[in-house]
Amino acid sequence: MNTQIENLLPESSFVFVETQPKERRIGLVRLGESGFYPCSNFDTSNMDKNECRKFVAELNRERKVTAAQAVAMETGAIFGWNTKGSDPRSYESDPYSKLLASY
Repeated sequence: MNTQIENLLPESSFVFVETQPKERRIGLVRLGESGFYPCSNFDTSNMDKNECRKFVAELNRERKVTAAQAVAMETGAIFGWNTKGSDPRSYESDPYSKLLASY
């Protein structure tokens, strides 16, 4: 992983995971690691998809993780930490950044 990018990202962030149409989970992504760790201490059974996404965004905000950082962390965990998508700067000037802010 690029050290410059590593310095722009938190050690971890929360992600929304939908494994099946009605199975929604919250996961934890760790910097430099592939995949996510399921967080069983959050009950999402009564949340719809949008409520769950908002809850994840709030958890990240409480940890001072920006929307751009959260998306970069999720992208890095899925596609690799040496991809352009794992750099939060890729999202800060993106025309969809306002959409990310509500993510």
